[in-house]
Amino acid sequence: MKHSIKVSFQEGEVVIEADRDGLRRISEISAKLASLSDSEARTPANHFHFMEDMKNVEPDSLPLVILRKDA
Repeated sequence: MKHSIKVSFQEGEVVIEADRDGLRRISEISAKLASLSDSEARTPANHFHFMEDMKNVEPDSLPLVILRKDA
């Protein structure tokens, strides 16, 4: 499944533009981070990078990190 995700900064806002598969990918990553145990959440598994170097966003996208934070 090839997805399209583009992260940009427009008029003072971070914009995440994605096709259906891209939105599903973001949702899957978020669900996996939410399901980590407390001990897993204290490891490097607590985040995910979207960036050009990882080839999971469109060219010229800003890097984006989704990070699990516990209260």
